Amino acid sequence: MAEITVLQVGSKEWLEERRSGIGGSDAAAVLGISRYASPMKVYLEKTGELEPFAGNEYTEWGNILEPVIREQFQQRTGFVVEENLELLRSEKHPFMVAHLDGIIYCEKEKTPGVLEIKNVSEWKKDEWQNGEAPAEYLVQIQHNMEVTDFRWGYLVALIGGNHLEMLRVERDENLIRQIVEAEREFWNENIIKRVPPAFGASDEDILKALYPQAEEKKCITLPPSLDVLLDERDTLKLRIKELESQLEAIENMLKGELGEAEKGVTQYHEVRWPNVYRLNEKQLLQEHPELESIYQVTSFDSKAFKKDNPELAAKYSEPAYRKFDVKELKV
Repeated sequence: MAEITVLQVGSKEWLEERRSGIGGSDAAAVLGISRYASPMKVYLEKTGELEPFAGNEYTEWGNILEPVIREQFQQRTGFVVEENLELLRSEKHPFMVAHLDGIIYCEKEKTPGVLEIKNVSEWKKDEWQNGEAPAEYLVQIQHNMEVTDFRWGYLVALIGGNHLEMLRVERDENLIRQIVEAEREFWNENIIKRVPPAFGASDEDILKALYPQAEEKKCITLPPSLDVLLDERDTLKLRIKELESQLEAIENMLKGELGEAEKGVTQYHEVRWPNVYRLNEKQLLQEHPELESIYQVTSFDSKAFKKDNPELAAKYSEPAYRKFDVKELKV
């Protein structure tokens, strides 16, 4: 079972309590599989060196819609769902904490279940097809199962504001073992000892925030071990250059097959090489000089002009280059 602390979600006390453990939303980052956070970001938040994510309009709407999604889940499944306002802490692993979107009760189950709610963009609907869900969320719900000692749960996603996906998730002991070990090592070796993890590919914004300016004329001696990284960097750049050359060769072969055609299709792909139009400002202003005073500030405001005069913009636009694109067709 889990220890319970009742705090107002989002309050200063709640944020401080969250810093005292690794939450479900941190788990994927600690494992190094999150697309949205890194071990370094979690480390800086837990040590108080970086303010936790305060949310944005997208997450705000997620909070607004959460009760609606929870209610729809109850109606469609017949389960009883209890809203959870507590911060839960694992008794076996005190460094693990969880805040659930709901606790599910079902007469046929020996234990309650974990409810995890997501508000998902239409652009990400493919991630939820065929009984699948993003790895970050699967790790999150397994983390929460370990904190609560529950055996099952549901990932419920409102996709594009008009489609509800409900995915039942069973407890996975092998995955939970990996999660617990990774979090234990991160907590004990990084957080407790104040040893930051290495920066990763997604940490560019963090580096800019930590080191916004260089101290001019300051030079330091870097450790010899970095020569290995620098050699690896050179190797990677060479490989990237070789791969880019191979990619360009393939695309040029495809362009040669298309010739003057804008589009071509195979059984599984659509290949496009359409014109991209650019406004001929010189000719436009020669024939319509009255527009210069309206759209010329330091340079001609072609964006505003196109918005105000779509037909005239189309008349004076001409092909500037062609944009190459390939997409896989669904069969």
